[in-house]
Amino acid sequence: MTGRGAQFAYVISLGAGTTTYQVDPETGALTTQGDTPLPTGVGSPVALALTPSGRFAYIVARPNAAAIGNIVTYAVDQSTGALSQASGLTPTGLGPNGIAIDPTGRFLYVANMAESSVSGYRIDASTGTLAAITGSPFGSLNASALAIQPSGQFMYVVNDGNNTVSAYAVESSGALRPIAASYPTGLFPQAAAVDPPGGHVYVANAGGAGNVSAFSIDSTGALSQIAGSPFPAGTTPRALAITPDARFLYAALSPDNTVRGFSIIETSGQLVPLGGVPAGTGQTPTSIVVEPAGRFAYVTNEQDDTISVYAITQSSGLLTRKPNVGSPRGPIAMAVGARAAPARRAVPPRSVHPF
Repeated sequence: MTGRGAQFAYVISLGAGTTTYQVDPETGALTTQGDTPLPTGVGSPVALALTPSGRFAYIVARPNAAAIGNIVTYAVDQSTGALSQASGLTPTGLGPNGIAIDPTGRFLYVANMAESSVSGYRIDASTGTLAAITGSPFGSLNASALAIQPSGQFMYVVNDGNNTVSAYAVESSGALRPIAASYPTGLFPQAAAVDPPGGHVYVANAGGAGNVSAFSIDSTGALSQIAGSPFPAGTTPRALAITPDARFLYAALSPDNTVRGFSIIETSGQLVPLGGVPAGTGQTPTSIVVEPAGRFAYVTNEQDDTISVYAITQSSGLLTRKPNVGSPRGPIAMAVGARAAPARRAVPPRSVHPF
């Protein structure tokens, strides 16, 4: 299937940098296409993101949790999914930990946990090159994860150090403007996700019994806690993903080694646990993604070097587990691109025969 209409996924790992997989659109199965090592000296990968167009991929790497990191920019071959470094390294702040790209593909942001800031960059649409946004970095205490509203108007920053989430307006320049004081979450928030309509944001809290905080987003970007929040999720939820139709949310739990599913009540944003037994994962799940068509979900498992694959039952949201896929050592995070539109077949000119 490589070529026209192909879909690709990318996994960053401690052992191989970035591994490219081809996605079977009918079964969700992953087929390894090859590895792309990180440049020498940048350290280990911690986060990755694809532009909405799928033309560029960005990998955040750091030597250690307190050091200045770098962003590696790759061009994506639309036919094969192969990555090629597109520009030089772009430095981040200290201890980068999360990444997000706005829905227009114009801006990229990195959460710098060790220096309590968010770095912002403009993306050159032609080359993928990054340039710092005026005013960057922007302050946010122990920023550890980012989520941007689908309209691109607002960004939410999870602050692991003080158990809060901060709200920012995204200016036309890409600069971040604080909307209000930070909002309390549960203990040790790890990840955030905004639903596709842009009306609710959810935060995974790994501390204590483990739960998910839920907030409504008003027209200004300000947040208000949803009734019943935080919602019990189980031990140590580390990552969240929401289906494209905004009906279901999934939380990857470590060390439970499970995925918990929830139905999202459209009008209120409240979470209702799905029936059945939570889906199992491999050892120590670190991330979860739902592919753009909403048919399959994937979990990276750091300790047993696997990727768990699930089919999503469209009516109920329940997950059907498929065979795990092998990964290089220590998979950390994953991104799945949209399926490329098949190239149109050239139509030969009609022959005109004189009579």
